[in-house]
Amino acid sequence: MGTINKLLQSWRAGQERQIAHGMALPPPCSGRSWSSWIRSSPAPSPLEAELAEQQQEAADLATENERQTVEIEDTKKTVTALQAERSTLKGRLVQMETDLAATRADAAGSAKRQKRRGLNWRKRCCAGGHAAPGGGPGHRAR
Repeated sequence: MGTINKLLQSWRAGQERQIAHGMALPPPCSGRSWSSWIRSSPAPSPLEAELAEQQQEAADLATENERQTVEIEDTKKTVTALQAERSTLKGRLVQMETDLAATRADAAGSAKRQKRRGLNWRKRCCAGGHAAPGGGPGHRAR
């Protein structure tokens, strides 16, 4: 509510003040008492109109302030949720990268073992100049 009052005060400071010229009563009011003149006056005075306008502005500012406060809180909740989701996804990405590296290392190791097995088999079988019946790794039918 303090912000509303500050805004209202700054608005008031920017408004031009009209100084009443002459302090005489209006002609229809001369001869009557103030209280009867005030009660019989059908139109609101300029001060009453200004007061009503300022009260409406204060109510509008308060409503806008409340709306913005709710919007800010919703935005904070959304940001917090998105940050949590981002952290979760980052963790999953790191885990997937680790799994991929391990899978690649296993595949490379497996390929090396297969290559060594094939070389060893060829060395054993082909060392005597004969091939095993039915072929083996690296054996081609001619």
